[in-house]
Amino acid sequence: MGIETDFLNKREGKTLETSQTSVLSNRNLLPIYNVSLLIRAIPLVIKEESKIKFIVAGDGPEREGLEREVRNLEIGDFVQFLGRVPHETMASLLSQADIYVSTSLHDGTSVSLLEALASGAFPVVTDIPSNREWISEGRNGFLVPTDQEEILARRIVEAIRNKALVEKSRRENFHLVREKALWSVIMKKTKRIYEDMLVSEN
Repeated sequence: MGIETDFLNKREGKTLETSQTSVLSNRNLLPIYNVSLLIRAIPLVIKEESKIKFIVAGDGPEREGLEREVRNLEIGDFVQFLGRVPHETMASLLSQADIYVSTSLHDGTSVSLLEALASGAFPVVTDIPSNREWISEGRNGFLVPTDQEEILARRIVEAIRNKALVEKSRRENFHLVREKALWSVIMKKTKRIYEDMLVSEN
């Protein structure tokens, strides 16, 4: 698993100094990605920070139900469903996001998370083993339970207000990705492993 340098090149996107905060979720709308947790958190966030927009970039069988949930909660002015976004435009979309949210119940190493880290979006993601490999709670992002929208909302609000933490995490995440997640880095490591195996067999 790795990412292209395009995401690093676009990392100088907007910052939380702008008037409206952009929160992006780009996981597919499938039960495993638990996007309903984010939808339920939105009214709680809006009570604290109303200058905000939630972007849902993904598609799947849960889309109709999630859109209905948005209407029932009367938060349509704050939520935009983009549907499936071509990967070649994801770097640009992420560069405009202030906060990246992933509410997944289970995951392997998430390329979406790595791309968000490279793009400078502050990660608020579920506290599952694969995310813990990349996110240290309160240091370079926030880890939240998979079933508590109140905590998710609280962490999003904290990310909006704690600009010092967000800026520090951007620098740390940029270096983390450069050292461990770029395709060029991973391919060099893989090549070295195969070369060592060949030497040991001879």
